[in-house]
Amino acid sequence: MKKSAPFLAFGIFALTIALFYIAYEYVFYVNLFNENLFGLVVWSLFVGLITFVYSLFDRKFGLGVFLISYVVAFIFLFMTFSNTDNTFANITGLLSFIFILLGGFIFSLVTEGILWFIRKKKHI
Repeated sequence: MKKSAPFLAFGIFALTIALFYIAYEYVFYVNLFNENLFGLVVWSLFVGLITFVYSLFDRKFGLGVFLISYVVAFIFLFMTFSNTDNTFANITGLLSFIFILLGGFIFSLVTEGILWFIRKKKHI
């Protein structure tokens, strides 16, 4: 998994950019400005970096938990954008995406910490 880490991370980065673009341009019908694009690229880099680190260190369970939260966050984002024409849905959907993604990241870190502790305890 170490050899494919850069490809997996770049693929997730590109997928995140594409999904953000589709969500904003075609689902929510918002014209993206340069400031919006910069923020979306930063979040996409965050997701790609986490994916890279987990796959580089061969942490499959943490990567799986994080990617499940990634999918759930995008599903929630698309559902929020598609169900309303309200301007606040933009903020609500994006904040929900951020909190679901951060929650999944923290949960994956805790899970990897517990697995590390169990492995360490078995070797004693």
